[in-house]
Order: sequence, then structure tokens, then C-alpha cells
Amino acid sequence: MRPSVAGMFDSKIQIWRPFVSKDAVGVEERTYVQMEIVDCAINRSSAPETDVGAGYTPVGTIRWYGLASIDVLVRDVCEVIAGPDAGRTWEVNEPPVRPRGHHTEVDCIEWSGQLPVEPQS
Repeated sequence: MRPSVAGMFDSKIQIWRPFVSKDAVGVEERTYVQMEIVDCAINRSSAPETDVGAGYTPVGTIRWYGLASIDVLVRDVCEVIAGPDAGRTWEVNEPPVRPRGHHTEVDCIEWSGQLPVEPQS
């Protein structure tokens, strides 16, 4: 039996799911709804870095790993709420993969939109 990936987890992500509707004149409106909070491991070594003046920071893309049971879809927004990358947000840009059902790999791109401020019930 293969060991669980849970021992590698050092971060928590709040998953936000977008819902798109159109107003009376057909303008698309996007809202975000909180889904689950998941434990994960973020692969920082695969993120390209850029000079931000006082050091380097990962930009562009990132991959994170979670349990196989995670409910995550393309265009979901992943807000890192705990761990070394807390405060960063990423958007899922590829369908998540689950190699042999062992874990979930999620590829994301940087996201700079606005999430709701008030917690939802």
C-alpha cells in the first residue's frame, strides 16, 4: 500500500467556485461561493520566479497536491489561507488529475480578481 500524501501538507486552501449569470441586458456577472477548505502541499519548486525589488517571488503558474477526494474544478479560485504562501490566490486552469486515485494534482495560474469579503453561511 502506498503512503498517503497527507504527511506532506503544509498549507490550507479555501476553494471558491464561480457562478456566472447575465443581467437584464446580457452583461455577464460573476460571483464566487465558498466551497471547502482543504489541506495541501504547494509545489514551489515548479513556480517561475521574478524580481520584485526586495527579492524574488513565484509568479505565473503553480501546482498543488491534495487528497483524491477534493472537489475542485477548472476556473475555481484557490485562496491560500494558511502556510508559507498565505494571502496568494490562484485560478485552476487545467482539469485536476488524480493519478491512480492516490491524490489530486491541481495546476493553477495567478489570479488577481476580487473575492467576497463577508463570510457566507
